Parts: sequence; C-alpha cells; structure tokens
Amino acid sequence: ASVESNKIDFNKEDNQRTLYISTFQPLSELAIVTDAPTPLGYATAFTATLATGSDVAYVWTFGDGMTATGKVAAHTYLDVGRYTAVVTASNSVNTLTATLLIPVDIPVTTPLLEEGFEDVDLPSGWLRTLLASVGDDGGWRMSDERIHSGTQAAFHNDVFGGYDSWLVTSQVTPTVGSELAFWQNQNYASNYEKHSLWVSCGSQDPKDGDFVQLTELGPGTEDTWEEVRLALDAYVGQPVYLAFRYEGDFADEWYVDDVRVTAPLVATNDSPTSLGQTTTLTASLATGSNVVYTWDLGDETTDSGAVVTHSYPAPGAYTAVITASNSVNAVTATTTVRVGVAIYLPLALRNYTPPCYDSYEPDDSVAQAKAITTDGAPQLHNFHQAGDVDWVTFEVPDASKDYVIETFDLADADTVIYLYDSDGERLLDWNDDAGPGTHASRLLFNPYHAGAFYVKIVQYDPTAGGCATGYSVRVTVQP
Repeated sequence: ASVESNKIDFNKEDNQRTLYISTFQPLSELAIVTDAPTPLGYATAFTATLATGSDVAYVWTFGDGMTATGKVAAHTYLDVGRYTAVVTASNSVNTLTATLLIPVDIPVTTPLLEEGFEDVDLPSGWLRTLLASVGDDGGWRMSDERIHSGTQAAFHNDVFGGYDSWLVTSQVTPTVGSELAFWQNQNYASNYEKHSLWVSCGSQDPKDGDFVQLTELGPGTEDTWEEVRLALDAYVGQPVYLAFRYEGDFADEWYVDDVRVTAPLVATNDSPTSLGQTTTLTASLATGSNVVYTWDLGDETTDSGAVVTHSYPAPGAYTAVITASNSVNAVTATTTVRVGVAIYLPLALRNYTPPCYDSYEPDDSVAQAKAITTDGAPQLHNFHQAGDVDWVTFEVPDASKDYVIETFDLADADTVIYLYDSDGERLLDWNDDAGPGTHASRLLFNPYHAGAFYVKIVQYDPTAGGCATGYSVRVTVQP
C-alpha cells in the first residue's frame, strides 16, 4: 500500500490548476546487519535494511551513550561488553525500530606486543639509539623497499661507519609459553657482520648497561623473508625490553617486520597418576575476555572450565584438547595425560630404601678390587649398607719409592684401612685413625718388592651404612 499526498496550486493568470501527488511507501521488516562480533579497539560496521520503505530517516543508538544517523554507520566501542544497538527508521507513514546485541571482546591469545611499523616513524614506546657510529645514516628507520606485510618495515642500511645501532621495543611482560616472533630479510647477506637480540629487565636505554644478549641471529638467506621465534620462558612475569642490535661497517641491509610477543593458550596436567585417582588439567591464558573453556579429555568425555579434574577409566596415554573461545575467536591446545596402575608393596617393603651403590661396586673382595692410580687421583666410595667393604688395588713399579695410602673427605664414615700383599691374603699393615680428632685413615708404605698390592677399606662400626657414609681414597707415590 502507499499513501498519496495531494497539493493544488492555482495559477491566476492562465486559470490553470496543478496537482502534485507524492507517494510514500510504509516501512516494513527493518533489520540490522553488522560485521560483529568485534575485537576491542576495532570499529563495528552497521547497516539498516528494509523490505519496503521510502524517504527514510535513520537514527542509531549504540548502547554506550553514542548515536549516529544514516542508513550505514560505524562505531568503535571503548570497553569489553555486550551492547544493544538500536536503529529507528521513520518516514511520514510510519516508524520502526530494530535491535541487535553486539558482543565486544578481547581476542583469545592476543599478542602481548604486536608491531607492523605501519604509518609511523618510530612506534609508540619504542627507542632507537646509537652506541657507536662514525657514519651519517642515522641507524634504524622505517622503509617501504622490502616489506613482509603492510606498507613498511624497520630497516638498517649497509652504510660505512662502524655502527652499533639499537632498536628497542616498548616494555612487555612475557607469560607462560611466550615467544618473541618476527620476520627478517637480509640484503647483501654475504656481508653480514652481526645481528643479535638482547633483553633488559631494567632500563630501556642500552647505554645504562642492563641488556644481556639472548642470541646472535647469524647470516640469513639472501633477500628472503624468514621467521625467527625465540622462547622467553626465562622471563615469565618479568617486565622486559627486547632489542634488535645491528653491528657492522658497510655490512648487510637488515629488514625487520611483524614483531610480536605471543601469549599462547597453555594446557598442563599433574600426571602421571594412578588408575582410580583423579588428574587435574589446567588451561592458562594471558589474554581474552569472556572466555569459555571446553575440554575433550581424550576418553570420549568432555568437561568445561579453566581447571577440571577427571578420573580416567583405564591405564594409558590420553591426549586432552582444550578449546578457549569467546565471541571473537577460538584457539586450542593439547596436553598428554599418563595413567598407570599403582603397585602396592608388602608392608615390610613400603619403607624400604634401595642401596645407594657407589660407582665402583661391586668391589667387595680381592677378586673384585678396583684399580686405583698412584698419582693421588681420588676415588669416591661409600658403605652403601651395613657390612659393606671396599677393595682397591695398585701397582708398584719401583720398590725404592714410598707410597701414601689415605682416606679423606669423610661424611658419616669412620674408615679403617688394611694393606695386603700381592696374594691379597698376607696383611702388611693397617690404620684406623690418622691422628687425633679425625676418623680418616693413613698409611705410609715402603714396599719391599714391585708388583700389585691390595687395600681393604671398612667401616669402623660394621652395623653403620647408607648413602651418607661417603669417603674418598687415594694412593700417592712419594718423590
């Protein structure tokens, strides 16, 4: 249907009448079309649609106190939230309104730092400085000659002048799993001198001396964009500055683009766990608003929440998948859960501590005696259990020299040493304590023939043994 509006003008001179007829269509089926959901900081595009209607005026309210007019509008929300956008369409026939809920969220895993060097001479909060230069090029700048994306990249020229030139990021605090990631391109890579990455937990200015080197990048492939990724695990939770350092005198050209510090979704669990016990699975996320966590636990069951517990039905390895999502995007991560069968020991064995054998065991008899040099090099032994004895053997090539046999660096040991002839049976000498106030033992031996000799070391108290009964023994030929 349409509505006609009549208007009659009378022309007195020619006795004519003119009838004007205007036709207005009534409005119907008003709706809102948008590109929502919208990441925080980005504009939402709004369009009003009608099935019928003419000569229409549109008024928008966006749910945050702001308004606009026109069939098409754009609006940037300043805070995370759920906003009701309303458009009112009207003409002389009727008025309609339509509403739409607009979710605005911080995307899941938004980078902690992200810089593409677009439309800037130097990104906000960044620093460039020269620690050394005899050239006049000025160090780091922006360039459109080689780009990975967008219209610009950071660039250092290959000029004469002994450059030590720094490009320093704004401050960023890495989270669990964070990486520094960027793209680089080298022109005249064969002239590479040194490119390196540095980090400071203190001052942003390299002149203050707080930066330490993370890595040297090395020469890249000529005129090829290559991605570099570097883990920042050592700096989790610490505010840091990251720096690109160019050193060289008429070296290569270095381009850097699309720099970011990631904030990934990380999934962990407290396995291995025993069958019948619960496993705790945890999702960690540094960025994102109104996040929903959904778990596929790997055994055809699901759960929700950042932290969940689950009892697996059988032993094995399970791959649990966590999906973190909001209105803007969704990301996933995995963690492997290992479930085993508990072994229940008899009561008599539950407090059993296995012996802590030293590296020379077995050395409990003449036949098992371990060779020891006569240059004073020590061997570390212990009496790993009550009644343990240790045997060593050494060679005497020159019977005219004296030899010192001694124990030292005793822990909870109290040694006694016995010296035997080449047959391992004839006792030649023995010693308990080398002197007052010590439990170490010492013998000065003047051999009466060349050949092999044997030393037995025992604990003074044969009922005492264990991991804490360590001692060192050495044999030293005298000048």
